[in-house]
Parts: sequence; C-alpha cells; structure tokens
Amino acid sequence: TGRRNDPDRDRDRFHKHKHTAQDKEHVERPFDRVETEMAETQDVEMIQTETETDSTKSETEQWIDVGDGDGGILKKIIEEGKGSALPPKGCEVKVHYTGRLENGTVFDSSKERDQPFKFKLGKGQVIKGWDKGIATMRQGERAFLKIRPEYAYGDQAQAKIPAGSTLIFEVDMLSWKTGENVTSDGGVVKLQTLHDGEGYKKPKDPLWVRVKYSLKALSPEGQSDLIEENEDLKFTLGEDSVFSGLEKATESLVLHEASLFSLSPQYLPSGVSPSEDVQYHLQVELLEIEEEKASWEMTVAEKISKANLRKDQATEFFRQGKFDLAIRRYSKAADFVNYKHDFSDEEKKEATAIETAVRLNKAAAYLKLKKWTEVVSECDKILKESPSHPKALYRKALALEETLDWDEADRLLVKVLEITPDDVSIKRELTRLRKKVADYERSQAQKYRKLFA
Repeated sequence: TGRRNDPDRDRDRFHKHKHTAQDKEHVERPFDRVETEMAETQDVEMIQTETETDSTKSETEQWIDVGDGDGGILKKIIEEGKGSALPPKGCEVKVHYTGRLENGTVFDSSKERDQPFKFKLGKGQVIKGWDKGIATMRQGERAFLKIRPEYAYGDQAQAKIPAGSTLIFEVDMLSWKTGENVTSDGGVVKLQTLHDGEGYKKPKDPLWVRVKYSLKALSPEGQSDLIEENEDLKFTLGEDSVFSGLEKATESLVLHEASLFSLSPQYLPSGVSPSEDVQYHLQVELLEIEEEKASWEMTVAEKISKANLRKDQATEFFRQGKFDLAIRRYSKAADFVNYKHDFSDEEKKEATAIETAVRLNKAAAYLKLKKWTEVVSECDKILKESPSHPKALYRKALALEETLDWDEADRLLVKVLEITPDDVSIKRELTRLRKKVADYERSQAQKYRKLFA
C-alpha cells in the first residue's frame, strides 16, 4: 500500500507525464490522453478502494462476536474495564444503558431516569443478547452491544421498538453482587450457578427430593477439606432429616440445577465444629423432585385424600414431640380444602371436618410450644363457624388462663360444662382455675395489709 497510498508520488508521476509530452514537442494523439487519464484514474480508484478496505477492516475488527458465533450478538468496547473478573451466572448485576434503533432513535435509557438497572445474569430476566453480552463485561467497562432480532424481541413489537429490529445498547457495567441470599439472615448464600436446570419449579415442603452434594471447608491458605458428601441422597423436605443448610439450598434449586453455596455455622451439620477463619462451601445438584399435582389440577377426591394424608403425617410428628413440624404438616393439609366452591354438599361436610380437626390439633401443638396467641387464633377460626365447639372453647380457655385473662377463661370453661356436664376433666380444670384465682387474691390482700400496717 505504500506506493499507491503516497499522494506526493502520484502527483509527481502526473506532472512527469505532462512535462515529457511538452518537451518532445510531438502532436498528442487523442488515445494517448485517454490512456493516460485511464491509467491515472485506475491508480486513484485502487488507492481509494484499498483505503476504504483498510478502514472497513479496522472498523469490523472492533466488533467482537460474543454470542453463538453467528454474528447475532456483537460487542465493541468503548472503555476498558478493571481487572479480569467477569460476572458469574446467577449474580445480580447493576448497569446503566441507553438503547437505540439502528437509525439512532433512543427507545429507552436508564441514564435519563438516573436509576441503574439491576437483574440476575443468565436467568432469562432480560433478552438473550443481554444475558450473553453483559456476561463478557468487566467492572467499569463501557461497551456497545449490537443485537439482532433473534436475540432481542424477534418479530414482536415492544412499545417504541418495531418488530424485527436490530438493537444497539451502550452499556456501563457498574458492579455486580456475587451471591444470592437464600435465607433472610444471610446464613445460606448461593455463590454461583454451576449449570442451569430445567423450568422454574422448585421443591417445597413436604415433597421428597434426590440430591447429590458435597460439603467442604476452605482454609485461609486455600486448602479444601471434604467434610461429607453423598452421590444420591433422598429425603423429604420439612422433616429435619438433613442438616438445615442442605435443605435450604435444595429449596432454591430447579430440577437438574447444580449450584455452589456458602454456609454460616448455624446451617452446618450438628457434628461439625466451626472455625472462625474457615469458609464452608456446599455444592448441590438437584437430581429429582417428587411429582405432585398443583391443587388446582386435582379432583375434589384427590384434594380430600391428600389433606387426610398430610393430617395423618402431622399427627405422627405430634406423637413424636416434633410440634413445629406437626404444625407445618397440619397447615399443608388445610391448604387442600381451603377452597370448596366446586365441592358437593357431602364433600364440603368432609372437608370442613378435616379443617376443624387440623385447627384443633394445631391449637394443641401451639399449647405445647406455649404460643398462647396462636392457640387463641386457631380456636377462634373454629368458633366462628361453630360457636359451641367444646374442644375449641376448652383449648382457648387454657391459653387465656396463661395470659391471665382468668375471667374469660372461667366463662369459657363454664360454657363447656353446660355442653358436656359429665366431663370430669373440665370440672377439674375449672376447680383448679378458681383455686389459682383465690390464692392470687389472698396473696395480694396479704401484701397490701403489710404495706399499710
């Protein structure tokens, strides 16, 4: 290119032709000028063409294919970022952006709103071109992303975006937050999605699951020690049969997803003695989830059957003294029969009986846990429909006695005796309550006598 791109040399060559013709004083033939002009024109065209090719090549080289290799997602870096770290899949990224059509029309801008945009990377919360393109950006990087329709909105028009549009985004990578809190106290944090799962369904209490997991301790020096692992473990959620960190982590996964978590000491297995300077990493893959129809997919008979099954499971936990677990199972049982709009009269009667039994048993479990307010709440739900239900009246009276509402407790016990006059246990409880009240009043009277003596 050196020869053809030297304008001085081209100019000299032109003048050389001109002077030679004059010096020889010969008659210039028409085709001599034509040939000379054609040669000069060809040289200029070759210079221009090569210059344009170099410019186009330089321009093209600035765009990088960051998609599937088909040119559908291109990136051009405007300003380099810091370091070499890239945002991991599943992290929350924070960006500023301006979106334009190919004709330069701005259709959206977080900068104009002065509000950075946040989303979870690689989770399908944004268009595919963003999930793939922004995953290649370092912190502080500014870049253009040119995204063809098949990686944007396709043939669907979106507000100011016509159907079939190629979009150009100017994106500033502000920051990203590694890790997603699985528990409200930050004790279980999802650090990274190792590979994606299928769909959106996540396991929940009381379904059984199969998982593969490993728990490791990481020392400050970077040494990794295996604490425990299992290639194929089956357990039921909500039954406290595994350490809590594993259960909480599993509940955050979709089928076949594998992710890495950090655990705080309270979420470790009971046999692990935690150390302050050690990090605990749990890797879990969800292999299988128990298949269960959604409530709205079930027939009425299936709902009633499922409610009875959960109620029986809860009662077994109650007998074992696992009152919190029993309460959770009783609640699950009630969920199946809460809505009875499509039940027949006979089915409504059966469902109501299940609801009543569940609430009574929950009240009994709350009594064991000394949660008096919850006892009263469960009993009131029954009494709203059946004001003279003796067991609901009795258990409410026991809770009110503990909250020192003795007059109301006495009134309820008297009412129960009116309904079941031969119930010796109620008579005994009423006698005990009245003796407690009398003893209290006597002690108070003695205290005041001493005070004024």
